[in-house]
Amino acid sequence: MELLHVVKQFANIKNFVSQVDVYNFKILPTFILACSLLMTCKQYLMKPIACYTANLPSGSGMESYIENFCYTTEKYFVGVNKLVHANRLQNNIYIWFPLILLLQAISLNLPKLLWNYFGRCVDYCYIRELCQKARLDEGMIKKLIIYLQMQRLHLCGSSGILVAYMLTRVILISIVFLNMLFLLKYLFSNDTFLPLIIVHNFITGNTTQPANSIFSATVFCELDIRHLSKMNNFYSQCTLPANMLYEKLFSIVWLFLIISLAATLFDVSKSLMYLIFKRRIISYYLKRDVKNFYTTINMNLYFEILLLSQFSSVIARNIFKNLYHTYAKGKIV
Repeated sequence: MELLHVVKQFANIKNFVSQVDVYNFKILPTFILACSLLMTCKQYLMKPIACYTANLPSGSGMESYIENFCYTTEKYFVGVNKLVHANRLQNNIYIWFPLILLLQAISLNLPKLLWNYFGRCVDYCYIRELCQKARLDEGMIKKLIIYLQMQRLHLCGSSGILVAYMLTRVILISIVFLNMLFLLKYLFSNDTFLPLIIVHNFITGNTTQPANSIFSATVFCELDIRHLSKMNNFYSQCTLPANMLYEKLFSIVWLFLIISLAATLFDVSKSLMYLIFKRRIISYYLKRDVKNFYTTINMNLYFEILLLSQFSSVIARNIFKNLYHTYAKGKIV
């Protein structure tokens, strides 16, 4: 029960900055985890493999033994026989597919945990909570502004939330990129276009499987069986029907990772542009030239208001206006 409570709390984290965060921290890990659970059911609750062996030796449980042996064997042959198609010898990683996706889902949740931790450290979580209440209660806007004014007085020059934001995004980009490289190397034979071809064939209804795909529906397994005091060598032809599904799921995951990488890079670039054009952004909110006012707002406070503006631009405008009025009255130098 404690574990379920922790998972529920983690799933309820809504410390998102933008829609890109919703995609990266919620939609993408949830989709990958759902794929992992689906593969787990296919692999361990249903029959994942069926094998045919000519001249099968007699004995109790022989068919079950051959199927389990081939399911856990180290390598498969793809083709008619290993002599003709020795170049199609491939590693058996099918049993690890659910674990691969599970680890990817966990790795993509690490930036979410870090961002939530840093958000609590720099009080962004508390400020966002005030912002949510301010949308329903105008009196909370004054409390939010007072709190931000205190930050302006006591945290001048600090860049805590800015550093936290950039650090978590760098970590997220690194994790997404490494996951893409892993899938490309071990599942798509270092062929960048293979996932695109698979998805295209799926959309167009083309059932032709790419020649270099490791998701073969039919494979050959070599096994030695001691029978009547003699070692006998057999080749078993096996079918892995779920591979047709796995091929498409992994291709879709790879495409989703590309979208995540591109969207995150765009989001970070946009934030950097906002930092560069600080004066123009503040002037836009105040509808006037801010002159020296923008220099009195440190980068930490400015970036924090920018993050809140993605949640409510009206509240962000009110914060800038109140800070400017306080500055104009000479209460804050």
